[in-house]
Amino acid sequence: MKTLIIVTLLLALPPALTPTVLAEPIDFGNMQIATTTWGQVAYEGCPHLLAGLNNEVYFVVSDDGSANPSKLLRYNPLSGLSDGMNHSTVAETTARFVALREINDQLYFSDTLGNVHSYDGSTLTAISGTPFTANNYVSSIEEHNGSIYFGTSVSRIYRYDGYTYEEVFGGENRVSIMDMASWEKDGYLYVGVGPINACCPPTGYTIRSNSGNAGSWETVFQDFWDTHILLPTENSIYASVIDSAYWFGSSIRKSSDGTNFDVISQSSGEYKWAWGALYHDEIAYFFANDIFSGPGYSIIDENGSVSLVSNTDLMLTHAIELNGEIYALASYPSYNYISALPTDVYLITTADS
Repeated sequence: MKTLIIVTLLLALPPALTPTVLAEPIDFGNMQIATTTWGQVAYEGCPHLLAGLNNEVYFVVSDDGSANPSKLLRYNPLSGLSDGMNHSTVAETTARFVALREINDQLYFSDTLGNVHSYDGSTLTAISGTPFTANNYVSSIEEHNGSIYFGTSVSRIYRYDGYTYEEVFGGENRVSIMDMASWEKDGYLYVGVGPINACCPPTGYTIRSNSGNAGSWETVFQDFWDTHILLPTENSIYASVIDSAYWFGSSIRKSSDGTNFDVISQSSGEYKWAWGALYHDEIAYFFANDIFSGPGYSIIDENGSVSLVSNTDLMLTHAIELNGEIYALASYPSYNYISALPTDVYLITTADS
């Protein structure tokens, strides 16, 4: 008698794909006004004029009509929302503040006279011994490998160790350092460069260096107007680029290796580019102006797909996250032929009180 033995083969099925669930996009149109004062923001194309330090928010306004038209203001969220009253002046200048960055529990900021200051939340210090002047002022600030890097309006980069300044990159006088970002993933410092004057052929480029030493800089991509925003995340680095000097169309590019920057979003009209950006809950936000179709913002997730392009009455220029809340600079823009310049500046927030 034969025994029939049945063998059942269980095929291993591939695991079910788990989609990446992104957080709900921030509804900037429903954010509350925290404080406002007269002035402009993001002037001269510098987006990083908003920072957080010691649970307080700091932002720059320009051209407020006073003898010192540019001011660094402080807002304390713990004091509650108020309409134009809940802020104080930290510093002011007869020129313009053009760079602001929080580094190692200190604020560093600069003006177009060549001055550089630091601020720890209580003490304001004018940094002495700098090589900067009104003809070579600091236009961007970043920390990399324990040193502070100052990029200037005539495309020089200086490394500062707390004692001395070393020039580590010298470009052309007709271009400026627009933005710098240290990307933790690959250990490189990325620098966006662009022309000073609003004309001429496309002469912008993006460089990077691992060590930050003189002679170690390599060109990542070039032949466009400028790279004015660099946004590093855990896995990618984004670049906001003005592609042409003649019609000022722009693109958002993304790279996972620091060398190949693919275009993942491109403006549909002239004179449209991002003023600032925010990375929050795996979503990248780029705040754009457009004098023909109105201001708005684009939301681009980590996969590079545009999930929302929205117009809003407020022009958003930059945003940060502080203690789980979002704070953004916004205004009702006044349009002219070449730009959309903010008038009344609002600090808006997701905070409830």
